[in-house]
Amino acid sequence: MIKKHLLLLVFCVGFLATGYTQENATASASVRIIQQARELYTLGRMDSIPKILNTAIEKNEIAKGDMSEAYKLLSLSYIFLDEQEDMDKNMLTLLQTDHLFKPNETDPAEFHNLFNSFRTWPIFRIGIYYGANMSLTEVTEAYGSQNFNDPEEQGKYSANFGVINVGLLLEKDFLKNLITVETDFLYGTLSNTYDQNTTSITRESEVEKQTFFGMNAAVQVHPFNRNFEKSKIMPYAIAGVSYNIMLSSVLNNTISTKVAGGTPPTTDDNLLVSKSKPSSDPNDLPIRNKHNYYAYGGVGAKFDIGPIHAFLNATYSHGLNDLTNTHFNPGEWKGYNGIKIHYIQVNLGVVYSIYSPKKLLF
Repeated sequence: MIKKHLLLLVFCVGFLATGYTQENATASASVRIIQQARELYTLGRMDSIPKILNTAIEKNEIAKGDMSEAYKLLSLSYIFLDEQEDMDKNMLTLLQTDHLFKPNETDPAEFHNLFNSFRTWPIFRIGIYYGANMSLTEVTEAYGSQNFNDPEEQGKYSANFGVINVGLLLEKDFLKNLITVETDFLYGTLSNTYDQNTTSITRESEVEKQTFFGMNAAVQVHPFNRNFEKSKIMPYAIAGVSYNIMLSSVLNNTISTKVAGGTPPTTDDNLLVSKSKPSSDPNDLPIRNKHNYYAYGGVGAKFDIGPIHAFLNATYSHGLNDLTNTHFNPGEWKGYNGIKIHYIQVNLGVVYSIYSPKKLLF
């Protein structure tokens, strides 16, 4: 049994060593071939370069890291041989091999012109992000159980920190990278906290937690620099609108002391479902609106780390509609204040560029 294990170990080590040796041999041959092609280019012997490089590519003698250099030398040789179809073919392959390729300042003008005749920018970007926010509650109408006009019974809504958002996004550039149109799909949470202390009732913090699925449409504007060639940081301003579908709204309204003659404390009130009333009752409606809208704006910056760009932004979202269903108990004591929730959000994420090089038609 031990001998079998030793034989197996020797076989595995030998197999890995063989693969490593072959890889080193390929890399060594690749360097030699590329160096030979460069020397021929320096000597002006353009007609010899295609035969050497095309043969090496067909035989898989060019290492992956040298492929872009090989196709660049082929493109340069075909430019000087005035073979339009071959120069276009190899430039396209070069851009498909290395999406981040850029000509050097020392490259011939003809090579720059050939490069500029292709679409070299990303067609769109996809990304993910994580955000934390601070919710701010605005009372639109004080028709709840809290009496905002009585100093003895006045309570207050406080800001909520650390609520999360997780999202996916798509981006596409327009107007020579001046603007970027962005679409987001996200899952998030919002909350509000109400505190009240009166002579007749001590009400601990009422915390309403909401979850939602959101869709955002926004425009980024980056006028200072439109690409990362001059700077690795691209600041931008962003503005857009949001449509949120509320998935849940649960109120934990713990009352520590019972009001004389009142009802016992209640907890975990679901505000997104109809109240316990006969189905024929027109007031049998949810407290919260399921569909809600926001406008938002902010600032951010992207950071170039190759095909992946990291980004950081801060936005303020302003609620446009009342979250409280105005048809609930119309003309009666409603039991719940009319509110809007606004929130400040900080997002951190990454976007990955999708390329599809092609010859441009002018």
